[in-house]
Amino acid sequence: MGFSCPSRVTLGVAAALLAAGAGVVAVDAQERAAAPGTFGCALPGGEYVDVPVEFGLTVPEAAPVGTPVTVTPSARLVLPATLRSYGSTVEGLVAAEIVVRQEKTSEELDIAAAELPAAGDLTVTAASEGVEVTPEQGKAQVRLTGLTASLRVGQTTISCTANAVEGALGSVDITPAAVADLPPGLPYNFDLTVTTRLAKLKSDVVIGPGTFSSVIGFLPGPDGRLPLTGDLSLPPAKAYLVVFRFMPVTNTITLTPVGQATGSAVLTIDGTPNANADIDVVLRVDLRVSEVFQDGVPLAVGDACHTATPIDIRLRGKVLVVPGSVSTLTSVITIPPFTGCGTTEDLDPLITGLVSGPGNPLTNRLVTRPPV
Repeated sequence: MGFSCPSRVTLGVAAALLAAGAGVVAVDAQERAAAPGTFGCALPGGEYVDVPVEFGLTVPEAAPVGTPVTVTPSARLVLPATLRSYGSTVEGLVAAEIVVRQEKTSEELDIAAAELPAAGDLTVTAASEGVEVTPEQGKAQVRLTGLTASLRVGQTTISCTANAVEGALGSVDITPAAVADLPPGLPYNFDLTVTTRLAKLKSDVVIGPGTFSSVIGFLPGPDGRLPLTGDLSLPPAKAYLVVFRFMPVTNTITLTPVGQATGSAVLTIDGTPNANADIDVVLRVDLRVSEVFQDGVPLAVGDACHTATPIDIRLRGKVLVVPGSVSTLTSVITIPPFTGCGTTEDLDPLITGLVSGPGNPLTNRLVTRPPV
């Protein structure tokens, strides 16, 4: 007999397997009934009285290996009216010996003090808070190997023993320990400053410092290189340009990432300051131009002036991964034509003609950040 709940299973068997039907105890419908058994209780003067008993156990259906399993036994006894001649009150305990796989444990179940009725039987329950066992992996069979009771009726102590108590109570599946979720890879984070030289205007634009947060995966691809993903974040930059060799123009340039950076890496971690990641990564960005002033006069380009297609920035080479190290990677980008420029007139041809085109050198300065 046990107590059922959605996440646990109650396993019940007879404490003593005697004659079928001897002293059957009624069991609540929501509980799983245990086959009935009987205690033989020794009375003063050498006589014996049968005390019907049901013994049950509540254990988990399954548990990870290495995790303590709580075994909660319970028993229900039907005390006959003949005990009334020894006193008006009864209390005591039930002692159970249980084996979970090869691990033996014992538990005492308390019978709270109760008043014996003037006529008829009295049903009492013996309960405990449970004991913990930690069986090894596999199916852990739970067995009852011994069951006794000690009753105190008035001032008289009555000892009870259940015969033929060997029996299986059920089993618990002890499953392999859950493997903790591995991180997606090794994180390497950098402060990044991008300097580009606009080929047509022969002017440098410095963007940053921003951040480049990357993760290098654990499983290599067919080429033996590890996968790398990253997130780029760069602040807007103010640019001062000279157009047509005499006209000063100021504007704000913003590089906005388009999706996540992807690529691959080969790690060389040798415990020296030269520990590095040989990376090959493509960052896709949208270049946006805003707040344009021509010789101090605002040029109405609006807020939607950007490259019609993303710019591909390729970071290729060795990046030092020791915190505080500085690495520099260079590349050359092509700036696509612009679209969305102009609020009162179409300025796409003007911006495209001034900025777009191939051969724009790019310098990426990366400072390795300490791990978070």
